[in-house]
Amino acid sequence: MNIQDIKQKLDSKEYDFLRNNEHLGNNIILLTTGGSYAYGTNVESSDLDIRGIATDLPNMPNYKKVEELVIEFNKGVINNDK
Repeated sequence: MNIQDIKQKLDSKEYDFLRNNEHLGNNIILLTTGGSYAYGTNVESSDLDIRGIATDLPNMPNYKKVEELVIEFNKGVINNDK
C-alpha cells in the first residue's frame, strides 16, 4: 500500500467516523500511520493502523475504533512529555 492507497482508504466509508464524529471531523489536526507502516516493516498482508490528534474539546473521550486511535491534543503532549 502506497500513500495514494492510504489516502483512498481514509476516504472510504470504513473511515467515515473520522469525518462524521462530532469530536473528530474538523477537529483533527494530525493523522499518521502507526504499526508496520510507520516502522517501514509492512508487507502486502499488513493491516493499516492510523493514529491522530484532535484539538481539545470538553468531555472528549479517547476515540478508539479497530486499529485507529485519536487523542485530544493536551493528552498527546502531556503523555509524551517524559
